[in-house]
Formats: sequence, C-alpha cells, structure tokens
Amino acid sequence: SSKAAKANLELSLIRAYHTLDIFIGVRPGLTGQFEENLPDLPDLTPIPIGLPASLLDRRPDVMAAEMNLKAANEQIGVSVAQLFPDLTLTGALGRNADRWRDIWLHETEIYSTVFRLSQPIFKGGQLRAQVDRSKGRFAELAADYAGIVLTALKEVEDALAAEQMLMVQLEHTQLQFAESQAAEKLSRQRYQRGLESLLTVLESERRRRNAEVALALLKGQIWTTRVNLFLAIGGDWVTIQDK
Repeated sequence: SSKAAKANLELSLIRAYHTLDIFIGVRPGLTGQFEENLPDLPDLTPIPIGLPASLLDRRPDVMAAEMNLKAANEQIGVSVAQLFPDLTLTGALGRNADRWRDIWLHETEIYSTVFRLSQPIFKGGQLRAQVDRSKGRFAELAADYAGIVLTALKEVEDALAAEQMLMVQLEHTQLQFAESQAAEKLSRQRYQRGLESLLTVLESERRRRNAEVALALLKGQIWTTRVNLFLAIGGDWVTIQDK
C-alpha cells in the first residue's frame, strides 16, 4: 500500500516544485531538490490581540475599490458642473443687419455668448441624466466597496477561527502521537519478554506512524492558515507594531 502511494506523492512533490519555480519567476523544473529530511517547523508566534482594522487598507482589492469610489465621486462633481453654463464672458460681441443704417439698432445685437449659454440649457435633460448616471455609478461602487471590505473581514475572521481550532486539534494530536510512541515502546518490551506477539508490535508501530503523519499534516495546515491570515490583512503586523 505504501509503495502504491509513493508515485502519487512524488507527483505532488514535482508539482510543488513547479509552483515554487513560478513564484520565484523561473522556468518550471529549475528548482533543485530539497533535502530528504527537512528540519522541523518552528512554533508560530502568537497573534497579538487588538489588531487595527486599518490593516485591511493594504489589501490590493480594498485599495482598488477605494480608488474607484473616489474617482466616481469626482465624476459626480464634473457632471453637476456641466449642468450650469460657463458664465465667463469673452466679449465676443457681434452685430447683424440687412442694411447699413440698421446695423446700430439694439434689436440686431447678438452675443455669441448667449448661444454658448443656451447650449447647456437645451441639453439640460441629457446632462441631468448624466448626473443621475454618475450618482448611480457611485452608489454601485460604494456597495462594491462595502462588499469587498466585508469579505476581507470575513477572511480575517475565518483565518483566526481556523488557527484557533487547529491549535486545539494540535494539542490532542500531539498527545495522541506521544501515547502511540509509548504504546509502541511498551509492545516491543513485552514482545522481547515473550508476552506479546509480533503482530501486536507491528500494529502499534502502524498507529504511531499514522499519528506522526497526522501531526505533520496538521502543522502544515496551521502554517497554511497563518499564510491565509497574512493574505487577508495584506501583510504581517510586525512592521505596523514596530512603527
């Protein structure tokens, strides 16, 4: 059974090497092989209590949503401003008449400014629709921003809860591993005295190995959960605390 599972484990290891190559920006297959026996993972530092929610501002998705919201808010101001005529008079004064003596009549005076002022008035419906559209877009982006922030908070809470529960599971798994080691040692001693069969020794050894594998996998899950927490808050908290 172990030999049958070996090929699948080796394939998983090869894929992990390829993923690592992509992370460091090289062609897959260039990473050298690790040592057969890796050192034990160190214990994780505890998560400090009372981390500020402002840490979420470092997340790229939160930052992008915030910038989009600010841009939409500016666009509302632009749309509203277009509703009102430009009251800057350029002095573009002209006269128009069919006869020379009529050219000085006030009724024939036309101001090109009047035509410029009338354009926004005639397009008022279109411009007001533009304002409504900008406000609608702002409301949409505000809802998106709120959703992204809530999702970020959920991911943080999920990671914190997962690590807490995995730590409880780790305590019991470590106890299980220690007891399986003691059981294996006792079975070997009893076997050497002729009090137990070899089958009992092999069974105790199998249980100890299973507990050891479960402990290693659980530690990997705990480290993965801590990485997920770093992703959820957009980094670690060491730099923030040092400042």
